[in-house]
Amino acid sequence: MDYNIVAQAYEDMEKTRKRLELLEILSGLFKNTSSKVIERVIYLTQGKIKPDFYGIELGMSDKLVIKVLEKSTSMSKNRIQEEYKKTGDLGEVTKIALSNKVQTTLVKDRLTVERVYSTFEDIANTTGHGSVDIKIAHLSGLLSDCTPLEGKYIIRTLTGILRLGIADYTVLDALAVTYTGDKKNRKYLERTYNISSDLGKVAKIVVEKGLEGLEEINIVVGNPIRPMLAERLSSSQEIIDKVGEKMSLEYKLDGERLQIHVNKKQVSIFSRKLENITNHYPDVSSIMSEINVENMIVEAEAVAINKEDGSYLPFQELMHRRRKHKIKEAVENYPISINLFDIIFFDNEDLTNSSYERRRKIC
Repeated sequence: MDYNIVAQAYEDMEKTRKRLELLEILSGLFKNTSSKVIERVIYLTQGKIKPDFYGIELGMSDKLVIKVLEKSTSMSKNRIQEEYKKTGDLGEVTKIALSNKVQTTLVKDRLTVERVYSTFEDIANTTGHGSVDIKIAHLSGLLSDCTPLEGKYIIRTLTGILRLGIADYTVLDALAVTYTGDKKNRKYLERTYNISSDLGKVAKIVVEKGLEGLEEINIVVGNPIRPMLAERLSSSQEIIDKVGEKMSLEYKLDGERLQIHVNKKQVSIFSRKLENITNHYPDVSSIMSEINVENMIVEAEAVAINKEDGSYLPFQELMHRRRKHKIKEAVENYPISINLFDIIFFDNEDLTNSSYERRRKIC
């Protein structure tokens, strides 16, 4: 699939903020996308190459992009920086730089979605000594074969600022319209997305097998579930009006939300943003691994506590655990309290459709 088709769709989306037009553009893009590349197109449209829980960051710095543009185009470093200061958008600067580039080759290699995605993978997986030069070479190769418009969105994707004005729900709507014929079917795709956290996987299955295929996706212990988030209301009466008279109330704790996955082999811990943060909480892993259960997924709030009196400390104290080294020391110096508040999977049973009352009795 030509990457230019994707880039043109992105450009069209950037020009409108009307939801129906965005939906129409996305649906048109998906109609032109085969099942072979739909996963990649979905991830690229999300500005990534894998779901968040894989922990793969494209993360190319502005400084490195400027260096590549200086090398790959006829624009000087000073001019690049001037244009960047003026536009605040390295993607737009790339488009300008490539438009002014002197044509040196008569035939360019065709730029496909597969090639762009593969190069992004190479860039993301390149680390260690000499990695900067290798990343520059990878990106320079792409820019030498792309159009100005393609270059704009290649750079925007790499720097994490696509500016398309769409959320995952818009993508789900477009998938529902394109492959099931009715936006009302979004609820089935959304349910599958919520339990898998993988929009590319959802898209591929619905393209190949339709709505029936979604039943193949179930909760997997070790793969995070998208968190259910509370809605803020302004008064107690509003809460009663919305929820009803029968409710459960809890204190709002100033900690970090943890989604803890347990099976016979290992414990995995994910943040609210689906990052794997198991290494930051070895004490939690140790405690949870002692529970005699086939498997389970629970949600909890980790709160820093005072070593002397056990009182709660501010959320910021947990940041001491966000280090790569001396984790054991951080755990000893900054102990925590684990406050379980929900269970969503227990002994191979999916509890996400069970009542809150039943889940709390189990938890």
